[in-house]
Amino acid sequence: MMDTPWLRPPFIPVRDNPHALRLWEEGEGACCEAFIRYAAMQKATLVVDVGAGYGHATQLLAQAWPGAEVVAIDYQSYEVEPGDCYPGELRLGDAHALPVADGAAEALWSAHCLEHLRSPVDALLDWWRVLVPGGAVGVGVPSYGDVQSGHLWDLSDPRRLWYLLRLTGFTTERIVRSGNTLLALARKATIPDSVFLEVLGVPDEVEVVAL
Repeated sequence: MMDTPWLRPPFIPVRDNPHALRLWEEGEGACCEAFIRYAAMQKATLVVDVGAGYGHATQLLAQAWPGAEVVAIDYQSYEVEPGDCYPGELRLGDAHALPVADGAAEALWSAHCLEHLRSPVDALLDWWRVLVPGGAVGVGVPSYGDVQSGHLWDLSDPRRLWYLLRLTGFTTERIVRSGNTLLALARKATIPDSVFLEVLGVPDEVEVVAL
């Protein structure tokens, strides 16, 4: 098998990433708040943040569900000091095979992660695995289609994002945009046995609501 070092996770702390903070401040944070409202849960047992980065969303999720176990998952550590950024538990792991039990989480959040993965389909199928039936998922991707370092997939077309989620067993209820983040709000449903757009009910146009 050909060696692809750019796909090998470097398990090293990352001290500073101004781009990540800018994404959060310019739209990702508003999208995370929209996801919390969408999930509409009074309480939760387990909430997962995939591709947690510096833990901005992890902190917001922990505030929304103070009684829940909040698990931040990333392939490398972004902590400045142990426990400083992650109010819950940080687990180093692969987004294609989350270190979470089957059907354990009521909600899963992931932003600016899917476009970096070697297989978004395999990743989403694993995210489906860890959610309870009807569990809420918020999937945020770049709202622009420019080629960027590390971006392997262009998911900025809301119809493509809708289709990808339906293929992997999610029903998308709405798609919103804030800043550079396009966010699909969906719930775990059933994995279909067809790839045809008309069978899956993929709309000809997907409305995107600005936050």
